[in-house]
Amino acid sequence: MRQFIKLCLVLFVFFASPLIFAETVTNKSGVQLSSGLLPLTDSGAVISKKNTLAEISSHTYFFNAKKGQRVWVQLSSKNDQIGFAVRGIHNQELGVAGGADRSWQGNLPDTGEYSVVVYSNDGSKGNYILNAQFK
Repeated sequence: MRQFIKLCLVLFVFFASPLIFAETVTNKSGVQLSSGLLPLTDSGAVISKKNTLAEISSHTYFFNAKKGQRVWVQLSSKNDQIGFAVRGIHNQELGVAGGADRSWQGNLPDTGEYSVVVYSNDGSKGNYILNAQFK
């Protein structure tokens, strides 16, 4: 039953809105703490998300996109240990950004659900702004 509901939700999201940006916050044991949805468009608008990364945690943002769609992701933080990884529909790593250069862009290889995982290299906390643009 859960798979059926998930399939219906995915189909609704896919056809009702070009892109959906969802947030899942996890702690060190991987437990989902909260989630929310932000609608995106493929008009080229930059989407920004301000958040605070707690110690030993990560934030995962999900979005649906189409094959060949161009995505740009950039992260700003005073904590240079905070970075991000872009993961494909099969959870493969498409790009990593951290340190001084915290931006990534690329054309997506498949249609489906992608994720951006924001994390700290040393487990420290910090505020950040995540920007994303889809074309």
